[in-house]
Amino acid sequence: MLAAFRTSTSVTNNCCCIVQVLDKYSAYLEDKKKNRSKVVAGQKRKALSDEVSELKAKREALQTDAEALSAAADDFSEKAEKLLQLTLVAKANGICRAARKKTEELKEVN
Repeated sequence: MLAAFRTSTSVTNNCCCIVQVLDKYSAYLEDKKKNRSKVVAGQKRKALSDEVSELKAKREALQTDAEALSAAADDFSEKAEKLLQLTLVAKANGICRAARKKTEELKEVN
């Protein structure tokens, strides 16, 4: 009879240990799931931040290019007036068109 009591106590203790281990494991899995979702959210945030900074850099580059092209077109126009050369007028017009395209691209980025 004493052996049967020891066996039932041993089974009860093992069951309690198993339940505790399962609870700890499920808590571990929940923490892992939360951490994974935090990592994914952080990656999405970083991707958006990178995209915003990329667009800012693109906008600045387009703005710089458009300003430089406009200045070059103005220089060619002034030289054309002083030297009375039609080739410089044609170059100024071509550069001015390129500056307008850059300005349109800049508007699309904004």
